[in-house]
Parts: sequence; structure tokens; C-alpha cells
Amino acid sequence: MLTDAELAQAREAVADSYTAAITAHSTTDDTGGGWDPIDGPTDPGDPGTPLYDGPARVEAIRNMAQPRDAAGQSVTVRPYKVSLPFDAPELPTGTRVTVDAHTTDPHIAGKVLTVTGGVYAGLGIERVFYADLDLSNQPEGGA
Repeated sequence: MLTDAELAQAREAVADSYTAAITAHSTTDDTGGGWDPIDGPTDPGDPGTPLYDGPARVEAIRNMAQPRDAAGQSVTVRPYKVSLPFDAPELPTGTRVTVDAHTTDPHIAGKVLTVTGGVYAGLGIERVFYADLDLSNQPEGGA
């Protein structure tokens, strides 16, 4: 068990590893920001109030990309691990995470990930979520 001082020190140290800025929006509220698997964002002009807007670590999970059938088309979904500060809010399954900027992987900037689940074990240093990147269904058709 870590002391409060050790937890604070660990949280500060891990914050230095955040190389991305993200914005996370719920797809279940009534303020817009829904998602259609064919057309992408249903209301990109008004995505609603963000659940989270701030620093993160967004990492590809290597060797895990899988082709899937989605509405009769073959798509390759790439899994990602998204880490946030410990005091960040819960990101429910289905939340859309836009990678606003990324210092070590600029190609992912502007892409939208879909949260698939969270990890609830650990020392309480940071919050960890898993998300999928589907390049076939990106805003503006960007692949």
C-alpha cells in the first residue's frame, strides 16, 4: 500500500508521460454527438459537453489489429490503451475520444477512438481505458 505522499509523487511522475491531448464525448446524452457506423458523427457541429478534455497517453496495442465484418464491409479495428490522470472522470463504453494532438505519433491526431472498457484494478495512479480505432468510420472520411 502506498502512502498519500507516495501516491501524489507517482501521479506527478506519470503525468509527465502524457503525450496526447484528447476530448471525450458521450454518445448517450441528449446534446448531440451521436455516431452512425456508416456516416460517422451524427451532429459534428454540436457534440455536447465533453466528459473529459485534457492530457492523456494514447498507445497502440501492438499486434492486435483484427479485421471484422461491419455492416457487410470488412474493416480493420486497431485497439488502443488510453491513460488519463486519476482524477479524470469515468469514460463509459461507447464514449468517443478525439485525439486532438499527439507529440510522438502525429498521425493519430484528429482520429476518433471508441471506448470499449476500463480497467478497475491498480494502485490508483492513473485511469486506464481501452478503445478501438476504426479507420473506415472517421469524421470527414479520414483514414
